[in-house]
Amino acid sequence: MLRYIIPRKKGSFVIAAFLTVAFFCIVYYHRNDRRRTKFQFPDIEKYAEELVRLPETWNGEFHQIPDYSKPREGPGEKGKPVVLSGKEAELGQADMKKWFMNVHVSDKISLDRDVPDPRIQACKDIKYDYATLPKTSVIIIFTDEAWTPLLRTVHSVINRSPPELLQEIILLDDNSKRQELQEPLDEHIKRFGGKVRLIRKHVRHGLIRAKLAGAREAVGDIIVFLDSHCEANHGWLEPIVQRISDERTAIVCPMIDSISDSTLAYHGDWSLSVGGE
Repeated sequence: MLRYIIPRKKGSFVIAAFLTVAFFCIVYYHRNDRRRTKFQFPDIEKYAEELVRLPETWNGEFHQIPDYSKPREGPGEKGKPVVLSGKEAELGQADMKKWFMNVHVSDKISLDRDVPDPRIQACKDIKYDYATLPKTSVIIIFTDEAWTPLLRTVHSVINRSPPELLQEIILLDDNSKRQELQEPLDEHIKRFGGKVRLIRKHVRHGLIRAKLAGAREAVGDIIVFLDSHCEANHGWLEPIVQRISDERTAIVCPMIDSISDSTLAYHGDWSLSVGGE
């Protein structure tokens, strides 16, 4: 019977061997393919959510940009002055000597307060193509800055910058020692969902070196430096970005309006504040 199985010619033997090997390969692949169909890949999206989930210690809410088209009530809204009296006025005067601004007044004002838009209608009517404009890293250097002026700066940039143009805000802490600027600040900026980054320097750099350090960390196409006690107004960023986009070597400075150091009243033009309130 073997004579019907074992080929008599050498060429036939090679063909038979090849077919045998091929047969076993097909059987092996088929068995393992069935095993592979039983394997389930992990839920990648679920694990991605796990990676970006905020720490368990964070129980706050994400920041909501106010609807400034609706009336707002409260001290300092619409840029109105806040005038103190009695004991509070004395505390405000002490702040003026320590901070060179009335922090007691600042603490009474919402971090998201509205300020009047001083732009002429022609400026408001300009349309910007956000899709073609570069993104911006806003860098704010601070050292032992008062709490509410610093955070009002951050809130105003978030609230009044087109999301399409704002890559990030970098808070560079140049070796602050005040306790509220440590863990409380870390916790506060979590509400911005990673849009605000806090970088700490544990050796005092000074303003220029701190700015250079912030610039090295920036990932935006454009870098904008802001003071740590200012308020960005409506439409502040778009003209800056547009001009730099038109001429990449341009160094642009916005028009800087005035905020009273004693009442935090907003003035739409520096000339309006000359000579007092």
